[in-house]
Amino acid sequence: MSYPTTKAEAEMQGYKLERSAKCAGCGAEIDFYRTLNHKLIPIDADASGKSFVPHWSTCPEASKFRRKK
Repeated sequence: MSYPTTKAEAEMQGYKLERSAKCAGCGAEIDFYRTLNHKLIPIDADASGKSFVPHWSTCPEASKFRRKK
């Protein structure tokens, strides 16, 4: 199974929209989806539903939220 590229594909693959919020780093609107592994993934909010882009790939403050290894 490939990674979904639209919200419709994500929902067909079993991803569930949990909630919407603002990013604590940049203030952008994001949607949190529950993955098939029961983890939350922040997705850029897109009213058209045509994109399913992880917010960490577009957030200028993403490094603040990365876990240390």
